[in-house]
Amino acid sequence: WAAMLDAPALGLTREHQQRWQRTADAARRVAEAQRRLQCLWSDALRDAATAFAARVAASGIAIPSIGATSVATLRSLYDSWIDCAEEAYAGTAHSDSFCNALADFVNAGSQWRREFAASVEQWSKLMDLPTRSELNSLTLRLKSAEEQLRAERQQHELRDAASKPRPTPRASRTRRAKRSPKS
Repeated sequence: WAAMLDAPALGLTREHQQRWQRTADAARRVAEAQRRLQCLWSDALRDAATAFAARVAASGIAIPSIGATSVATLRSLYDSWIDCAEEAYAGTAHSDSFCNALADFVNAGSQWRREFAASVEQWSKLMDLPTRSELNSLTLRLKSAEEQLRAERQQHELRDAASKPRPTPRASRTRRAKRSPKS
């Protein structure tokens, strides 16, 4: 892989080769960062196990055989293990090495995704398939047309409502009692 990554990009496929080299380099960096994270998680687990063993030994709790354990003893051991694991993970998660490894992992993963998406887009164009950018563009145009149609429909409904004659109030439509002429 190293020879392929360092090979000069020449000829008609130069852009493709450069893109694949960038993708492969990002994948390599993702793998390295993931290995560093796994080592840190392994160290945290080892620290938790060491702290748990020390805590159990200091408390004098004898770990009984499976058939003779009480629920309270098991719950106490479980709670002790969880406390040790949380403390070890908190120590690891707040360290600079963990933050750097996680940042490298996320950054390399983002670059790998961008490069891979660019490669898929390029190959889709070459194979005369719709690309992601074309689909996104069509989606935006369709949403814009729908919004415009909705706005025009609302304006039309408002114009129709304004042009309709308004009904007269109910009080004016009631018949007035006829007065008889006075004699």
